[in-house]
Amino acid sequence: MMVGVRLGVGRGLLGMVVSEMYASTEGIGAQIGLYGNAFRTAELIALIAVVSLLGFIFVDLMRRVETWVSKGRVEVQW
Repeated sequence: MMVGVRLGVGRGLLGMVVSEMYASTEGIGAQIGLYGNAFRTAELIALIAVVSLLGFIFVDLMRRVETWVSKGRVEVQW
């Protein structure tokens, strides 16, 4: 179950940014769309780095929670 949560966090962040690019006028996704259309590459790369860093932090945090939760898990041998 925790693996699904960990994978869902990364996909949820990506979905949020993409939906903001298409349907919002505010937020990181909207800013990425605005800077991409205006060829403002320095700001675009900075925002993409921020989103990537957030994704890395959230997935790593979920990985740590996953290992903490699964301490008592018993491995099944097939």
